[in-house]
Amino acid sequence: MQRFKDKIAFIIATKDRPQELRRLLRSFESQSFHPDQIIIVDGGDELVADINQEFSSLPIKYMRCVP
Repeated sequence: MQRFKDKIAFIIATKDRPQELRRLLRSFESQSFHPDQIIIVDGGDELVADINQEFSSLPIKYMRCVP
């Protein structure tokens, strides 16, 4: 896997969209370069905390923030 000298992080704000989130994370997984950090900020009623276990190859940090 190619590495860059700069670090890349993505912040994903989501609310009740687990299927769309899975599709996005599958896209990250299929890339030749993975970001250094993915932060999922979940504000929905439908918790997606267990999704990060499905994508163990990605550096995911999960945060819950109810508006």
